[in-house]
Amino acid sequence: MFEKVVGFQELSSISVRIIDSYLYCSRRFPRRRKEFFRSMKKAFSFLLALVSALTLCSAAAFTAGSESLPPFTRVWGTIGEITESDGITSVLIRSGRDDALDIVLHLDEHTPIVDDATGKPLTTADLKKGADVYAWHLPFMTMSLPPQSTAVALVTNIPADHGAGQLVEVCQANLLNEKELSVAFERETDALYLLNDEYSITRFGTEEAVSLSELHPGSRLIFWQDEKRMVLLDSLYDSFVEVSDETVRVNGKKLSAKAVEQEGTVYIPLTPVVRELGYTVYRNAARTRYTVRKDGKILLTIPVGSETLTGAEGETIYSLPAFVENNRLYVPLTLLSRVDAGIWY
Repeated sequence: MFEKVVGFQELSSISVRIIDSYLYCSRRFPRRRKEFFRSMKKAFSFLLALVSALTLCSAAAFTAGSESLPPFTRVWGTIGEITESDGITSVLIRSGRDDALDIVLHLDEHTPIVDDATGKPLTTADLKKGADVYAWHLPFMTMSLPPQSTAVALVTNIPADHGAGQLVEVCQANLLNEKELSVAFERETDALYLLNDEYSITRFGTEEAVSLSELHPGSRLIFWQDEKRMVLLDSLYDSFVEVSDETVRVNGKKLSAKAVEQEGTVYIPLTPVVRELGYTVYRNAARTRYTVRKDGKILLTIPVGSETLTGAEGETIYSLPAFVENNRLYVPLTLLSRVDAGIWY
């Protein structure tokens, strides 16, 4: 099924990407973690076995930059071969333009499949070979031919001459009043949409109307722009943290404490942010070591100035060093994923 496309000297670099991809998936898509690993492990296992010892430190460096990845990548074409194994459905998406653009996407029972004509849910049994499809997948893939990735959402049953619904993720949301919400979507931050009562927004799989106040950063929708119609997909995130310039908002609440930027990295004041999220922060008397806890359990241990932290299971976490300024601890914004993978930022 796969063709070799790399030589041995490239294995170390590829394994770094694999490890980084899995860490990114675990952070941004916590409920898909097991599925992702299960669907990819056959293609990756021999690479990990060969060079994992060489790449652990390098993987950490890659992880520090993984926030630049988009939440998903779009492909479109027609549905090709469909196979099923161990509860995972694998769908070949044929681009119709170039075989090199074909891709195999892996779905499970949680992957939303949307009927473009009605906005209602479909199942994998409804997927038809040769049907047009738009699909979104995680922003990394195997090095096989065709490459493979984990599906985020599919839209199919697309009527002729109809603009297909598109998957969007809210990255900015400003409720102007009860009837107007200004939003921007990931990778379209310079395009603002004013949502009002002209838009029909329902919850996926139901006829239940969604209020504008329910949309927030991290919300994912299928958006039919011309029809001013949306369906809200199940949320991957329990909370969200927004940073704009120096302003920090937690679940929409503006904090008095400010964020800072150093050498292109955004740092947040840890204590006020995580307290607003329901966690507690403890420190030693010398203010050299901090811990983040919930229900008495230590989730993260942060030595000030160190590039190595300790996670909830005792694992080593690599990060840019935390620092104390004006008696306040600052950590990279991306470290929130180590507190809780259900936090959008």
